[in-house]
Amino acid sequence: MSRANTSSLRSPAPYPHADEPAHIHITLKEPGLNEYYIDEFLFDDDPLLTAYKRQKLANRGGSGILKLKDAGNLYKAERPIYLGRNIPNYPAPHR
Repeated sequence: MSRANTSSLRSPAPYPHADEPAHIHITLKEPGLNEYYIDEFLFDDDPLLTAYKRQKLANRGGSGILKLKDAGNLYKAERPIYLGRNIPNYPAPHR
């Protein structure tokens, strides 16, 4: 099992004059594979993340919706990433 950490200020914001929720793009690079993108980090409390938009998510790598938790002087969230989940043409595991 692998673990990665990232830190960010809650600085992502919607694009001006657009109705897309605030998000952070994520690309993964595994040894021996081409890089691929997974669902963006999205914020559960974002009013622009409507029920309709939630249903349309492909869940590439698992759900990208983050639920922020107050940890004193900062907020934390966890997102499990499942390598290859819902990734087109991802190689099948060798058995």
